[in-house]
Amino acid sequence: MDKVSDRLTVFFEEPFWVGVLSEAQRENYRRVRLRLERSREIMRSTSLF
Repeated sequence: MDKVSDRLTVFFEEPFWVGVLSEAQRENYRRVRLRLERSREIMRSTSLF
């Protein structure tokens, strides 16, 4: 069975809350940055490599 590791970090970067989702599986690693607005909807997501 493969080992998968996920981590969500949330911080405030004026004027938005920002979430960074990190995922590691086998040799693959992926990070996604999410910018959240007051209504808690996801406005934009950007893959970080």
